[in-house]
Amino acid sequence: MELKDQFGELPKDLRIALRWGGDPDLFRDGFLVVPIRLLRGYALAKKSLTTSEAMLLLEIMTFKWGEQAPYPSYERLGQIMGVSARMVARYAKSLEKKGYVKLSRRQGTSNEFDLTPLFLRIPRMPLTRAEDEAAIRGRDEGETT
Repeated sequence: MELKDQFGELPKDLRIALRWGGDPDLFRDGFLVVPIRLLRGYALAKKSLTTSEAMLLLEIMTFKWGEQAPYPSYERLGQIMGVSARMVARYAKSLEKKGYVKLSRRQGTSNEFDLTPLFLRIPRMPLTRAEDEAAIRGRDEGETT
């Protein structure tokens, strides 16, 4: 017998859990809403991201609870990702150089990650290689005419 049959109308959080196998504890620690365009386009973007850089962005997003920029420390992010704080700092600097984040050092040990540049780029990220090639062709044709 399905959970829906047992309990009638299900609360929204349990309906989400059903899509992922039915264990309501699966989302106990929270979840992250991520645009598909970011997931599919990060490696195809004009200034492409490495998988590690993309994972760092996703981890930073888990600290974004409102409009304020998130401010996890490199140490905390390193613990979560299973890499050193120094490696996280390298990824973060690369993201800043590529124009995906703006970094600000906060008093103490954390950093502020302004994700506004990322949010402005996501709508322009290609979903497929064909879409990326079409955009490049369009830019090239626009430059020659």
